[in-house]
Amino acid sequence: MNEQEMKMDLQPEEERVSPAPEPVVSPKEPQSEAEQGGISSQETSTFEEESSKTEEVSSVAETLPTEEIPKTEETPPVMEAEPKAAHYDAPRTPYRWDYQNYAELERKNRRRRNIGGKIALGVTLVVILVLIVASVSMWKDYLGGGNELPSEGSSESSSLGNESSVAPEISIGQSQEGGSGSSDSDVPTEYLSVSAIASKVRPGIVGVCSYVDEYPFAPIGEGSGIIATSDGYIVTNQHVIDGADGIVVVLENGERYEAKVIGQDSYTDLAVIKISATDLPAVKFGDPEEMSVGDYVVAIGNPGGMDFAGSVTMGIVSALDRQIQTGSGIPMSCIQTDAAINPGNSGGALVNTKGEVIGINSSKIVATGYENMGFAISMTDAQPILNQLMKNGKVTDRVYLGVSVQEVDQWTARVYGVPVGLVIVEIDEKSPAYQAGLRAGDILVSLDDVQLEFVTDLTQLLSYYYTPGDTATFQVYRADKLEAGKSITVQVKLAEAK
Repeated sequence: MNEQEMKMDLQPEEERVSPAPEPVVSPKEPQSEAEQGGISSQETSTFEEESSKTEEVSSVAETLPTEEIPKTEETPPVMEAEPKAAHYDAPRTPYRWDYQNYAELERKNRRRRNIGGKIALGVTLVVILVLIVASVSMWKDYLGGGNELPSEGSSESSSLGNESSVAPEISIGQSQEGGSGSSDSDVPTEYLSVSAIASKVRPGIVGVCSYVDEYPFAPIGEGSGIIATSDGYIVTNQHVIDGADGIVVVLENGERYEAKVIGQDSYTDLAVIKISATDLPAVKFGDPEEMSVGDYVVAIGNPGGMDFAGSVTMGIVSALDRQIQTGSGIPMSCIQTDAAINPGNSGGALVNTKGEVIGINSSKIVATGYENMGFAISMTDAQPILNQLMKNGKVTDRVYLGVSVQEVDQWTARVYGVPVGLVIVEIDEKSPAYQAGLRAGDILVSLDDVQLEFVTDLTQLLSYYYTPGDTATFQVYRADKLEAGKSITVQVKLAEAK
């Protein structure tokens, strides 16, 4: 490498300029721009300027002092300028749309849309089919008499239709079979709060509205009812539906159903009606025998009618086994409570702290000077009556004696010098008792050697141990105005209650 080349290598890269070739001047006459293939005079001047600059750089390089550069074993590599990217000078071609790829993409999207549409159509058809099947099933139930009201003048047994063969039974201490009410596993503790009791039982309490043909625009009476089974059996008081030509049941969620009478019993003031519905929140019935005076209870019903539906009041058990006479004069074992019970609560539930229905609210003392004295028919007495109504539409094999009695306690017996027993205060002259020789004023002392002290003694003995056609033997004390009373024996052939 000579000195001139060494000097050139020491120049900065930005000052290295390749000598431009000298232009060749043709002696021919100058031609027009078109004739020269598009080269103008302006371009020629540019080449001359670059050539003059190159000569100046060469002259400057010659004036630099020459120094001898010591030789080293390794000569540093010469950095060469990178060539310009080729794509800068490459000709640009216009972009062309590939219609074949676009058509293929469109076909794929169309196939996807077709598959989604088919799935949506299939789901819609399935939903429509399910709705059609459900509608046909509901219509069959309707035509089968689910929403028919009992015809005027029809008997209780005729209102049953085909229900008697499949009628369920009410069980104490168990959730009703098929019911959607709370089971034992739903009860977290033995004793629930009032709010927990209300949440558990309120869905099973309904409104019972009675209508008559003469005035069908508004109910003549509104009471309460208890859902006994999930398939629509509802228990209530007989006086709530007495004389009604049509009955409408209103659920807690506001749904309304026409109801038919399955059976009613004026002697015990109990009735069973039914609506065409399924999966209803049936309540759980409890055992009143487990209750004690002072235990907390909750009353749930519709005091004053549907305007105050689902009202919840709390109280205690004031007394157990109170003998309260029904409208027919038949005494029923009732639970006395100070929980508020008002007109409209009839047929509602009296609930223990486990959320179990132990009584059917039926009455209260409304006389002046009495407060907080409400009564609920004990489920112990109500259960067998309700099961017969659900099965037969009436209470079968119930004996009929035909007397109304009142207790003669020990204090009264001592004052008047008579035995303890039940005095006849009223007697039906067409009854078996009257035909056998019993009269008003007679004191029934015993029935087949069983002492009679309370009204329930007589009613329970007749209900549990006698059937129509049996003969009952009474020991009777008959007082005589002219002489001392005497004891006589009267045998009565019991008839069936109508």
